[in-house]
Amino acid sequence: AAAAPAARAAYDLPAGLPVLLVSGGSQGARSINTALAGAVDELLAAGVSVLHVLGQANFTDDLVARTHAGTGAAYRPLDYVDRMEQAYAAADLMLGRSGAGTVMETAMVGLPTVFVPLPHGNGEQARNAGFLVEAGAGVLVPDADLSPGLLAATVLGLARIVHSPFGEV
Repeated sequence: AAAAPAARAAYDLPAGLPVLLVSGGSQGARSINTALAGAVDELLAAGVSVLHVLGQANFTDDLVARTHAGTGAAYRPLDYVDRMEQAYAAADLMLGRSGAGTVMETAMVGLPTVFVPLPHGNGEQARNAGFLVEAGAGVLVPDADLSPGLLAATVLGLARIVHSPFGEV
């Protein structure tokens, strides 16, 4: 929490609004990026800023930073983040894969997370996040279920909780 103001300033994110960090890891995640593309306008209109780490292979010139005129919420797309601790400090909530590194890092910094496990493999990514989901520190959304509508509804519901005037839950 002490690092949040400087971290938000580093990414040109507004103070006082919830921030969603979206990352599919260093390579990005197409399904997460696609769902966010369909939900970002709704999130910004609701006053949720988005720090979006797309992965270098997924970053294109048409992805530009913007700020919602009505709410002041900001969308900040990045190809890569080399100081992930700063991105975590800027965020109130994260949406990402549930690889072992991400699960442990978000647990260590206390960042509530919407986990979207890889849709292949032996289910290890869902199991990675299991202890946080069971503890109420995260939610699990199957990759096949992730849509712009579900993403927006899930994030907006959680953002109201983690950014409430009563403190973090």
